[in-house]
Amino acid sequence: MWPLRRSCPGIALDLGSARTRAWVAGRGLVLDVPTVTFPGTGAAYPIQRGTIVDTPGTARMLARLLVHRLPRLTRPLVVVTAPVLGGVAFRAEARTAVQVLRPRGVLTV
Repeated sequence: MWPLRRSCPGIALDLGSARTRAWVAGRGLVLDVPTVTFPGTGAAYPIQRGTIVDTPGTARMLARLLVHRLPRLTRPLVVVTAPVLGGVAFRAEARTAVQVLRPRGVLTV
């Protein structure tokens, strides 16, 4: 059943090993950046070879890059692309990482 409020904001994420891309409904591509975090003195790559190897690092990266690009009082529907061989583990880690965006729901494609 569809929610009563159809104007739910949506965001699509492509968490790639090299680049992270985000598309927001009504605005188009809002983010296309390298998939890298800087937790301390050097660079860290939270996604390697299509696998999330650092879930907290991925969550920090998403918070830093996307929280200010979403409306404050709404909870978006988040669609995350999953690699063909990603499996259940990738989907679970992706769901955990996107919780920083306070999603209404998370879909994996």
